[in-house]
Amino acid sequence: MPNIASAKKALRVSKRRQKVNTRVEREYKIKVKDLKEAVSKGSKTLTKKISSLYSKVDSAVKKGVIHKKKASRIKSRMAGLAKKTQAPKK
Repeated sequence: MPNIASAKKALRVSKRRQKVNTRVEREYKIKVKDLKEAVSKGSKTLTKKISSLYSKVDSAVKKGVIHKKKASRIKSRMAGLAKKTQAPKK
């Protein structure tokens, strides 16, 4: 445990930020999971799910929870996954 007052405050701030960061991270990970489930079930509402996923990922980037290149990678992979399932099968 910290003894100095500024270190005590830093610990409180760190714990507060950790709660926010884990919540934001959990939100976008849930959206990724939902999209993967929808793709496996062959759902027709993929565009809405992709849109909500993009929104959550972009907000995570804005809050500094994830890097913008990681967000780009996530969005690209999920768009490719959705596109594969929507393509007509020959």
